[in-house]
This record gives sequence, C-alpha cells and structure tokens, in this order.
Amino acid sequence: MALIVLYLALWITVEVAWTIPPPIPEEWIALQKGSSLKHAANNKNSLHRRGVTLKYKYVQSNGVVSSTYTSHPAIEVAATLYVSDYAHQVAATTVARVTKHMPPSIFQTLTTHAKVGVFTKRETLTIYPEYASLATPPGCESSCSGHCASSCTFDGRKYSTLAGTGGMRTVVVDDNVLCNSNDPYNHQSNILVHEFSHTIHTYGLSSALKSRITSAYAHAKAYSTWQDRAYSMANELEYFAEASQSFFAAEKLSYSTGGMNTCGLALCRTEAEERQHIRERDPELYAILSEVFTNNRPSLPGNLGVCTNIQA
Repeated sequence: MALIVLYLALWITVEVAWTIPPPIPEEWIALQKGSSLKHAANNKNSLHRRGVTLKYKYVQSNGVVSSTYTSHPAIEVAATLYVSDYAHQVAATTVARVTKHMPPSIFQTLTTHAKVGVFTKRETLTIYPEYASLATPPGCESSCSGHCASSCTFDGRKYSTLAGTGGMRTVVVDDNVLCNSNDPYNHQSNILVHEFSHTIHTYGLSSALKSRITSAYAHAKAYSTWQDRAYSMANELEYFAEASQSFFAAEKLSYSTGGMNTCGLALCRTEAEERQHIRERDPELYAILSEVFTNNRPSLPGNLGVCTNIQA
C-alpha cells in the first residue's frame, strides 16, 4: 500500500493531459490477482461480442510492416478509424523495432498469442471488444460501488480514462504514440514499449526464460541493485517491463526505473549507454534482455526512444 501511495503522490505532481496517474499499477494488480481486466483482456471470444471497425497493419519477422494480410506469421496492429494513418504506422513501426531482432521462436509465439491496438482519447480503450466489459455503465460516471465497480481500477479510476494497458492485446492511446502536445506522459515514456513488454513476458517467453527473470529479480531485490522503492522493483513483471524500456532508451522517468536509465547523476544519453549501464549493474537482467530482444546481439540498435521516429 505504501508503494502505491508513493507512486500516486509522485504522479500527482506531474502535469498530464488527462490529469491521472499512468496505468502501470492496474496491469500489475490484474496479472497478479486475476482481476476483471485480465479476464476481459484475454477472452478471445469477446472479439465477436461487439462490432467495431478497425484498420490493420501486420508486423512480420525482421521488422517488415505490411498493410495487407499475408500467409506469413505476423503480429496484428489494429487501429480504430479515428486514429490517423500516421499514428497507426508509428505504432506498427514501434512493434517492428521491438521484435525485429528477437529469436524466431519468441516472435512466432507472439504471432499466435499477441495483438496490438491504437485508440483515441475520445474512444477510450473500451472501444476494443477485449475491453468492452470495462466500459462505464450508464449512471456510473462518478461511482465505483455496486454494479459500477467493474468499470473502476483498484484505486477508484475509470478504466475508460486509462491511456493503455497490456494483455493479449496491448492497447495504447494515439497521443502517446504520436508524442504530441496531448501525450499524457509529456514525452517521458514510450508506453507502447512498456505495455508490449508485458505482453511479451506473459505470452511470448518460455517457462525457462520466465524463471530466469524471476531469479534475476529476486537477486536484484535482495541486493538492492536498483532503488528498492522504485516501481521497477514492485514485482518481476514491472522489473522486466521497465528494464525493456531502458534497454530501448524509451523511458526518461528515473524514479520509475529505479536507476536503470541513469548513468551517474543524470539520465543516460544514448541507448548504448543504457545497455552498458544495465550490463554493469545487473548482468543477468542484461543477458535476458539481450537474448529476448537481440538474440544475443546487443550491439544491434533498437532505434526507438521515448518518441518513435519512423524515418530513423
């Protein structure tokens, strides 16, 4: 509880477009306690319960993005019609760069278990059938009690106000993807990288790799490798997600990473610096990240950052 209060207090001081804290705690609670968020996000049948028109891109191996479906294994990136084509392309490019160099076995698993979505603030994440059950019922706009409880997070916020979440379908608001003036994270955090890392961890990795993450987290926790009260040390899920963001230089919130993106007294300047920093401080974590995202070729650049530049 103290950890949750600390992070709420920290985020209240950050001026965000939606005047809400980031959605990170909800996904952790959902995955740990089996909340309605987890069940709704992972219910494949829910795709057929609600009609919504989407436009699609497909991320194939080696970072290829296609606008048409082919027989090649690919990760679906589905945007709503209100999302600009540019935002859709940026999201697909982000997923492509995260997965481009990963082992074929992990990518193949993701193509059968993971999807991505992009929505607008007006639509909210409940526009996706997987999350439709989390929409606010009529008359529940200011209530989280009784039959309204299913539309609220553990700390009383509406799911419909969140900027993204993970699950079998990672979803993120277009403003964060675009890194525009309405970005609820003020150009400080690439939420798609964070949320998709959760999806990779939960649905893409072998039991052996998951066990290694568990072990690395326990070691880092025991030896205070990273700041104990940082969200990255809340549990192994956030440990991996925050580390993944740092590995791609996609996170500027040092208090969230616990120092994973801090070289000396300042933020690391480059992706290479961040990777070297993790390597020196947490070798086992670095080895895991290198295997998952580069197939043990960590010198390969991710070309991501907080704001994805599709021209890079």
